[in-house]
Amino acid sequence: MGLGLRPYTVHLVWTRWSGGERHVGQEEVVRQVQILPTPKVTAISDIQAALIAPGTDEQGMVRVSEVSVSGRYNEDLLLGRGTHGADTAPDQNFYWEVRYPQDDGTSILRRFVPRGAPERDMERLEWKLDLNRAGEDRDRLTGVPQG
Repeated sequence: MGLGLRPYTVHLVWTRWSGGERHVGQEEVVRQVQILPTPKVTAISDIQAALIAPGTDEQGMVRVSEVSVSGRYNEDLLLGRGTHGADTAPDQNFYWEVRYPQDDGTSILRRFVPRGAPERDMERLEWKLDLNRAGEDRDRLTGVPQG
């Protein structure tokens, strides 16, 4: 990998639950949008494993910056909202997913949720926003949530 390349990809992911409400039934991906060019992801609090019975769960926050302010990305999209700012449907989830490629051809998938509204920096022509680490990462082989 050359200098200047980011060793991950960033995606917006929408899922739907088969039982008609969140966390009821099977979760399936219904839409994914890869953020291009790949934005900068910086840890602003330690992403650390916290002991949560019966296992561990990472906690922390990252800042995403250098998301283009072009017509391609707007506040509603970055927050997972529907047409004209509609809230996420009761049977759907929205999250950001950072994918870290591994040597075996798979990627570690880490799920994050927006901490608040994105900041529009017009001097640098970019969006910036903070994301909280969320559980229920998808399995790197099957894409099925592990939580």
